[in-house]
Amino acid sequence: MHTKSCLLLLVIISLIGNGCQKNSHEQPVTDPLSEKVVASLSGRVTDENGKPVNNASVESGGSNTTTDINGFFRVANIQLAKNGGFVIAEKSGYFKGCRTIFTNAGVINNIEIQLIPKTNRGNFSASAGGTISIQNGSSVNFPAGGIINAGTNATYTGSVNVFGAYLDPTNPKLSLMMPGNLTGLTTNNEQALLQTFGMMAVELEGANGEKLNIATGKTAVITMPIPSSLSPNAPATIPLWFFDETKGLWKQEGSANKQGSAYVGTVSHFSFWNCDVPNNFIRLKLTLKDQNGQAGAGYRVELKDIFYNSSAYAITDSTGVASGAVRPGTNFQLDVYNKCNTLLHSQTIGPFSTNTDLGVITITAPTPANITLSGTVRDCSLSTVTTGYTDVILDGLIYRTAITNGLYTITINRCSGATTTAQIIATDLQTNQQSASTSVTVTSGNYPNTNVIACGVSTLQYINYTIGGNAQNFVSPADSFATYRQNPTTTIQAFPKAFTDSASWQYTSFGFDGVTSPGTYALSPSFIVSKGFHVEYAASGPITVTITEFGSTGQYISGSFSGTMRERYTAAIVSGSCNFRVRRNF
Repeated sequence: MHTKSCLLLLVIISLIGNGCQKNSHEQPVTDPLSEKVVASLSGRVTDENGKPVNNASVESGGSNTTTDINGFFRVANIQLAKNGGFVIAEKSGYFKGCRTIFTNAGVINNIEIQLIPKTNRGNFSASAGGTISIQNGSSVNFPAGGIINAGTNATYTGSVNVFGAYLDPTNPKLSLMMPGNLTGLTTNNEQALLQTFGMMAVELEGANGEKLNIATGKTAVITMPIPSSLSPNAPATIPLWFFDETKGLWKQEGSANKQGSAYVGTVSHFSFWNCDVPNNFIRLKLTLKDQNGQAGAGYRVELKDIFYNSSAYAITDSTGVASGAVRPGTNFQLDVYNKCNTLLHSQTIGPFSTNTDLGVITITAPTPANITLSGTVRDCSLSTVTTGYTDVILDGLIYRTAITNGLYTITINRCSGATTTAQIIATDLQTNQQSASTSVTVTSGNYPNTNVIACGVSTLQYINYTIGGNAQNFVSPADSFATYRQNPTTTIQAFPKAFTDSASWQYTSFGFDGVTSPGTYALSPSFIVSKGFHVEYAASGPITVTITEFGSTGQYISGSFSGTMRERYTAAIVSGSCNFRVRRNF
């Protein structure tokens, strides 16, 4: 399935404490996803830094496509559930990006998806079990002898790699990152509005990349922190929900108990898990038009629950319509923003007790302005760049265009003609070099001869090590790299973009504490390496990591270390060394 213009479900993350309300009707329960409509979808997929994700696979309504260089995709005239149109975006190194919408028939529905890095949080022996920390105090305790190969259902006894992410329910970007939307199916198969207190993504893989899961009859214990701002309204017991990719909705299964400042519960399988209070909802609809009476398509409509200070948003479809589910009996602040995050309209609405159409809301939109930037791109020797791309950062957004025969050109539809600065960065994929940022003052019109030298900043990423005389090398773009920080530890990882065979599959992970700038730091206790099998080393004595480069987010971390190490299972002492350079993602 895939799409590009899908009306993002407008769901309010309401921080209420009155628990689950039962529907007043006594009619037979029908499948809320049974009604289908024909519509088109349009959207954009970005990474954790807001940069476009090229060549991500997108699936929706039985159709498949891929994103372009700017992360855009579009699917026309597909059949989607009216109450749960579903889109999946996939890219190596990330968890699946899933979005669910209330579909508007016969129009282009708009969506946005921000992918979550698939970060390895640690490993444990399947036979022994163990506890793995995820993020921000979240964790999973795995049972001993409780892991199976998901493809064969055979018992798995090797090392288990745990990939995980915690989603803070107070994060303003939650609606971009989380799967689906905040609606789910109760145990009675009724669609409910969910009030989230935290989410967690977990995937398990074997030492050779096999997909793993919890064995039948076994359970794992998950712990999710409760943000302090939500704690006063957090119930003592809360339903648990997992994300069902066959339906595109959260599905109720089990519960968690409040223990101190966290929820603790048991689960029998892994995907995304969510702590939520279910509630009734009503449908809210509005139509945006500009001062000229034209449909306000592609605008972000944000609703803030005034009492509970929680927000969610939707993107208007091609006819200017936004609709979705909201909690009844609540006042909201309605704000309308353009793609450049400029506030165009604000008003207070509500409360509502029944489905409501607000009708037409008129916004005053600045007169848009187009700019065209173009120029030559040369490498460090001033030769023509033949393979690469140019990024333009303008009005808070990132645009990308390919370099063809040493030339680039890009036309951008701005939100207004106000004077601002465009930042231009060109990357040469053949030499792994990029330019420093070139600044251009723009309003509207053409800006030719904006020439760039793609030289001066290396984009090369690698991890090279030798342990006990055995060498292993990771290098981009053939391999993927990830970095993350779980204070005080910075962790660096490398793994292949695709699984080929168990004999050649590689992976490594290591960390160091307290790094904030170039200097010397202590290597964390374990250093994981594999080539067809899992091996873990611990420093047999202090090992110092020398950091020679520590850039800001999106720049690079580089360094090296060497020393003697003890193999975990055989206790053999060997010498090892490593040098690395990877992009910083935190």
